Amino acid sequence: MSLAVIAIDVMGKLAILQCLLFLICFQCLLSPLVLYHHQKATSVKDLEGVQLTTNNSTASDMKSQRFQIIRRGGGLLTTHSPCRISRWIYTNEEGTKRLFRECCPPPTNKELDDTYCRLDKRQQQQLPMNEQLTNATYLSENDTIFVPFTALPQFVNEILDKITTNIIIISGQTHIVDSVPNEIISKLLNSKHVIQWFCMNISIYGGDNPTHPKMSPFPYGLKEKERHGWFTFDAYKDILFKNSLNQQINKTEMIFAGPLGNTQSDRASFPQTKESLQPDQFFQRMLSAKYILSPNGDRPECHRHYEAIGLGTVPITQLDPILFRHLGSSVIYNNSNWNLTLLEEELDPNIRVNRNLIREDYWMSWCDNVVGKRLNWNILPGRSGLSETQENALSMISSI
Repeated sequence: MSLAVIAIDVMGKLAILQCLLFLICFQCLLSPLVLYHHQKATSVKDLEGVQLTTNNSTASDMKSQRFQIIRRGGGLLTTHSPCRISRWIYTNEEGTKRLFRECCPPPTNKELDDTYCRLDKRQQQQLPMNEQLTNATYLSENDTIFVPFTALPQFVNEILDKITTNIIIISGQTHIVDSVPNEIISKLLNSKHVIQWFCMNISIYGGDNPTHPKMSPFPYGLKEKERHGWFTFDAYKDILFKNSLNQQINKTEMIFAGPLGNTQSDRASFPQTKESLQPDQFFQRMLSAKYILSPNGDRPECHRHYEAIGLGTVPITQLDPILFRHLGSSVIYNNSNWNLTLLEEELDPNIRVNRNLIREDYWMSWCDNVVGKRLNWNILPGRSGLSETQENALSMISSI
């Protein structure tokens, strides 16, 4: 055999060996990426570790993921959270005073508190807001849309029939408004493309059949900015983040009967302290108690429920356990005994509170779980209203 033939044979074998080595190395690099993609595409866990199984990616799923920013994260759950976390907002609220319209983002300073809706269009555009839905053809499969109660009639009459893909509606309102007409609710629920309607204070705004299988409660949340809420919210965050990682909060008081606003006529008859408390004093007392009296206000759900839960305190409420089941075992339901002595004898001193209920990302996963698939949300940097340090602390908050 000639030297030339031998050289060609050796070079050929070396080329084959190089190809094999390249394929092995490429497979080693690719395997973890494939595994990571598979895990991300097929499951997501909520904050309590519940496994949420989703369908395999389809063409419509891929289309949806191309146009949405889907990110777990966010900030504290407030009444304005649906404006931040929903993929779309529809806030064409005819006949509603501008000041009372929803989705006014948190102002950049306290002087702008409650004045956003009075700003001109150019000024409004300088503040962050989710994308306004103006055309049903923009929607993708499993999109979430926030539609305030005051905008639902117009949404149903002008947008609903034009929707051709499956979507989820979230409705709520910071201020108390008129109930939604039953015929509007019926049209909404009868639409084949509305997978689920999540509704704040469902016992008031859920119409004649609030237990309808396509209806689910949605949390009311913390008080963020209405009226003098900035000062209250700042005080709450100070107390919360000082204790966010503390699983053994020192509870020195069994029941805190804090002052009650006059949002309900019979509230004056409930036990309550006559002591005047500043917001930081009020939240410190709440933090130190195992339970707090939290009867109905102008609506069944109120900010106090969530303020208490975030601080590891169980609110004693008048809530219906079915209609407000989203709060789980972190509240006392349907209470009719307001005698403090009797309550202390009856209540369990060993409490368990899911403090994650004040996190926006918890409720995104909760809604995913109700529907049985991963929905399209819209969380962007800088919209939580929290500092980076506070966001990190919130992500590590624990149940007690």
